[in-house]
Amino acid sequence: MQRLLPITPGVGIDADKLLVIADALAAEKVQQLVLREPWLVGDQLYEVARVMRRRLPGLILHARSAGAVEAAKSLGLAVHLHDGEPPPEDVLWGQSCHSVAGAQAAIAAGASYVTLSPAFRSESKPNDDRPTLGVRALGLAQRQLSVPVFALGGVGPVETVSLGAAGVFGVAMIHAIFGSSLSSRAIRERCRMVLLALHYHPHDRESDPID
Repeated sequence: MQRLLPITPGVGIDADKLLVIADALAAEKVQQLVLREPWLVGDQLYEVARVMRRRLPGLILHARSAGAVEAAKSLGLAVHLHDGEPPPEDVLWGQSCHSVAGAQAAIAAGASYVTLSPAFRSESKPNDDRPTLGVRALGLAQRQLSVPVFALGGVGPVETVSLGAAGVFGVAMIHAIFGSSLSSRAIRERCRMVLLALHYHPHDRESDPID
């Protein structure tokens, strides 16, 4: 897997705009995306995913869309599950988790990757009062877990540098990639910033992790 895992915001983005998103990500050599648009179901989900897969071979379908598992099986794609959701058969899958114990259970059941959240306070969820994990806990979690861990929630380019220094495999992003504008230019600019952060390696000094 690549280290950047964008997730669509789930706000009813239409099919044409989803293709704009796919083209923008592909232009920055991002090959994966969690397609989380609950309005896409059944045959419509299948058709949109089929076209998007041409741009994004690592496309992942969110299980909150009815028919996601069936479409993923037909198209050779993976599925993303909610925390605690039972795993599907005969398809690769990852899961949203909120603790190391939950991630360990998902991996034992066959998850090929996990997201751990909330990593930090998120501007898009001001009323989320769950305790945040922070860099140190996420770095420790990655060392304890045998699959890629993606930090999710309040992660921007600055946090990405610290997470990478702590050994976390990758970052999952919604607002930091898609923000308030879904224009191709805006998405590409945000991707570039995050990709630079993912490849930043501080020299001659230790980085200061952010909690």
